[in-house]
This record gives sequence, structure tokens and C-alpha cells, in this order.
Amino acid sequence: MNKPRIYSVNYYDFMTALRKASNAGQRIEKTEKQRWLKYVRSHNVPEAAMSKSADSKGVGGRVEYVIITDNEDWEGYYVYSQEDEFCVKFDVRVD
Repeated sequence: MNKPRIYSVNYYDFMTALRKASNAGQRIEKTEKQRWLKYVRSHNVPEAAMSKSADSKGVGGRVEYVIITDNEDWEGYYVYSQEDEFCVKFDVRVD
């Protein structure tokens, strides 16, 4: 059994998935504090590691955080930058 992991994803594919997730009600924004904390805690998301991962990739622009839920291919916690066209995912699924 593999542990959840952090990895880069294709920014453009992510943006398409994020639009679909938004339309389907599968998007959680950090401003939705209760939903956000519930998801982060139940999936043991290492938020500090996600921020560090974005920093280590040399992201110079503003980063945003979002969660996609209930989507077999895209469920996870994401850090992305529209300015840098960059995205990192914490895959919450255990293979």
C-alpha cells in the first residue's frame, strides 16, 4: 500500500479539471473554513509541506490553494499559480 504523495501536475489539465469541479460543486476554497478543515484533517494533508513544495519549485507569483472532492481522477489538495502556470497536487488516494 502506497502513501499519499505530492507531485507536479500539468497546469492546463488542472485548470480544465478545476472548472469542471467548480461547475459540479466539487471545489472547496480556503475561505470555506469548516469544509476546508474537515477535508484537510480527514485526509491528513500536510499543508506546510505543500507550501514548501511550491516554494522549492521557484514559484514567484501568488499561489492559491484549492481542494477538489468527489472526483476519481482529480480529487486532492492543490497549490497553484496562475501567473507561473504551475500546479502541485497532494494525492489523497491511497493506491
